[in-house]
Amino acid sequence: MKKIKYVFSIVALLMIPFVLSSCSNWTVERYIYEYHREKYEAEDFLPTGFASYDSVYYNHDRKNLIVFQTNTMTVKAKYDDFYVSKKHEVEETYDFLTKPILSDTLNGHYLVPVTKFEYKGFQMRVADGGEYPKKFGIVGYNDETKEIAYLWFNDPDRDYICESNEDLNQAMIDFVDNNFKLN
Repeated sequence: MKKIKYVFSIVALLMIPFVLSSCSNWTVERYIYEYHREKYEAEDFLPTGFASYDSVYYNHDRKNLIVFQTNTMTVKAKYDDFYVSKKHEVEETYDFLTKPILSDTLNGHYLVPVTKFEYKGFQMRVADGGEYPKKFGIVGYNDETKEIAYLWFNDPDRDYICESNEDLNQAMIDFVDNNFKLN
């Protein structure tokens, strides 16, 4: 009986690489993505599926500073043939901020300094409905590469993104640079 369990264990271990190699990288990452999507309270922002995609890039990044923790999620989906319809679908699904948000409690500080900006070829827009600047999402389109990017930020200790004396557009670019990996 022990020999059968031993043989079964070896066969199971040998099968794992074959099973994983038959899955696309996104298939494996999708399970991690869904777990992070729920854990970091991004269910209302990040999509649940990526139908008709050509490729999907996913990255979760956690930064720790003593007891403070920042979690970000970056999802970039490439749609060659279905890009225009997917872009339209996103436009219909999300509402976007139309004006910057100043802090009510910290005079001269922006919770969201700009609502639209360009970043590495993507036209980025800040989604409406977040808890700025602690939890919120950004959606970006790159018409040249036919990609849509979803960026989710979660840091319950974040108080603002920049001060009013800073270059507001550059502050938002720096914020994305420092928190997301949009390769």
